[in-house]
Amino acid sequence: MLAALEQAPPAPHNSAVVIIGVDLAALNAFKLASKDEKESHILDRIIFVKTLDKLKEFSPAAIGIDFLYNKPRDPVTDAKLADAIKACGNVVVTGSWDFSSLADNPTWKAPIPEIAKC
Repeated sequence: MLAALEQAPPAPHNSAVVIIGVDLAALNAFKLASKDEKESHILDRIIFVKTLDKLKEFSPAAIGIDFLYNKPRDPVTDAKLADAIKACGNVVVTGSWDFSSLADNPTWKAPIPEIAKC
């Protein structure tokens, strides 16, 4: 994923929207899945920092990230990700609804504050 972007020349400014899809097969192929049993298959956030830094060179109109950042990790890495999101200025991150606790009253899992305020 990141290797392909690093090899591509910067494009002139355009209004393209960049969405990078990552599935379990990609995580395993690039050995990016977490070995933590409680949080299996979680992509290291520093990979997103590097990817956002590279995507910024292409001047996309928007960048969408469909990964949940609702639990803090390493404070330094979380801050670096928040800084990368701010630097791009056009990143949309997701939250999620949790229907597991009360079927009639789902709860919203927002991104961690550092990322939500970007």
